[in-house]
Amino acid sequence: MCGRFDIQLPAEMLGKIYQADISNIEDFMPRFNVAPTQFAPVLFSDGEREFDFARFGMHPEWFKFRSRDLINLRKETLIEKPFFQSQLERNRCILPATGFYEWKQNGVRKTPFRFRPTSDELFSLACIWEVDTYHGKKTPSFAIITGPPNGVMTPIHDRMPAILKDDDVSRWLDPDTSIQDLLKMMSPYPDSGMECYRVSPRLNNPQNDDPSLVEPA
Repeated sequence: MCGRFDIQLPAEMLGKIYQADISNIEDFMPRFNVAPTQFAPVLFSDGEREFDFARFGMHPEWFKFRSRDLINLRKETLIEKPFFQSQLERNRCILPATGFYEWKQNGVRKTPFRFRPTSDELFSLACIWEVDTYHGKKTPSFAIITGPPNGVMTPIHDRMPAILKDDDVSRWLDPDTSIQDLLKMMSPYPDSGMECYRVSPRLNNPQNDDPSLVEPA
């Protein structure tokens, strides 16, 4: 799964990298520990690319666990449920992340690790979105798609976020891209493009959000 991530680039840099309108996220400040239910800048496209804030975690009306959100969706089952297939066909978006976190289970103890691109730039995480009602207001929400792990992730966890290659970003946002091509894009990310290291257990508290969280423990 993928339940925490960091976005250390300011809005201006995100706009330049993705060639997108940032007028809705101009006040975004770098984040080091984004957790479920919090808001993050997400890239949408409706002919023109634009960033907007979206809530991390979808909550469809039919979802039986009313006190929980769907933060991750398995690639393998996306086309098995009509609702998710419809979202995959119509409501795709991208979450930019300069890193993400996962915990390794050691008996009763869990140790957090940070995964980041070796290029020191960012990952483009494949997501789908919908509009939910949050505090009485309609707001976009998103979930990160996960798939099988690559060699870097395997020692830590058996799932990892679906990370798009740079050449696939435009095709992911293109409404005419076929389901078959979308599924191919979500293959495990190359080992050579990713590295990981252990980080502080302070990450466990979502209220902690400072640069020290991305430093090696």
